[in-house]
Amino acid sequence: MNSKKRGMLEGKKSYLFDANKELINTYNTVKNNPYELIEILKEFQNKHSHDFYYEIRAMDRENSFTSLPDAMRSARFIYLNKTCFNGLYRVNSKGFYNVPMGRYKNPAICDKSTMLSASRALKDAEVLHVDFAKVLDFAKKGDFVYFDPPYYPLTPTSSFTSYNQDIFFRR
Repeated sequence: MNSKKRGMLEGKKSYLFDANKELINTYNTVKNNPYELIEILKEFQNKHSHDFYYEIRAMDRENSFTSLPDAMRSARFIYLNKTCFNGLYRVNSKGFYNVPMGRYKNPAICDKSTMLSASRALKDAEVLHVDFAKVLDFAKKGDFVYFDPPYYPLTPTSSFTSYNQDIFFRR
């Protein structure tokens, strides 16, 4: 049983921060508008194919991408995560998502129950687009703070050290 269900977070402020603007948009859409997101994901699930995947993946190359409704950008983010190779999030130096399609037989693109549970869990959280270096500006003595570290490359061929245009560290 998690801390939220046990009431351990009752009356306490919780924050979710990330430098990935699309992830934060998705968390906020799940939190505030799950039903619209579910409807779009159902449509994406019905249209799922090789060509559809690459059409959705290419959306960030259009100038109009940032003006798309939040729910559409969130559905894109979830759809790509559920259908790409290994659920990987990676963009190139121009900021364009560039992960190839995975080889899943029947990916779970729209899980209504999980989406609504996540929406309830996020209701009392403040979800902000903030770089990790600024997170401690929000913390006070006695707060629990968790930083999700980057993956350290174990071999020379597994040198993936960034999720966006910024590199976490160099050897």
